[in-house]
Amino acid sequence: MRYEERSPVMVLLLTLVTCGLYLVYWYYCFYRDLYSITGRTPTGLPFFVDFIIAIFTAGLWGAYVDYGISRELQRIRQANGIELPDSTVLVLALDIVSIFTAHLLFIVTSAIQQDEWNKMLQARAGQPFERPVTVVATIESSPRRTDDASGGPY
Repeated sequence: MRYEERSPVMVLLLTLVTCGLYLVYWYYCFYRDLYSITGRTPTGLPFFVDFIIAIFTAGLWGAYVDYGISRELQRIRQANGIELPDSTVLVLALDIVSIFTAHLLFIVTSAIQQDEWNKMLQARAGQPFERPVTVVATIESSPRRTDDASGGPY
């Protein structure tokens, strides 16, 4: 799959000019790109479900989505040996402050993530991304103790 570099400045400008509609499209495209590499979305939910939840939570869910995007970008960087600073804390801090600024900083966090994505694409120079390994924790179960002759658990 060919991934698209977008100008972070254009992400800001188009979002402002379209009164936020471009940002919805940007998130959709970003979800698609991340899913094609990692096999999952930033939250584990489809884009439109996250979008609806973000609307009903007045953008609070959007902060979690941005955190998830930054976390997935970090996983992709690690899997591909790309050395870039981690923006997760910065994005989360801006999103928290954004709650008190009419959510205008969500646009800035998207531009930061787009810039990070562009740098990752340039670092790979057209080579496909390696899929990050997903670690699944297993819980070892111990045999149940039975206290009576019936073999019941109690």
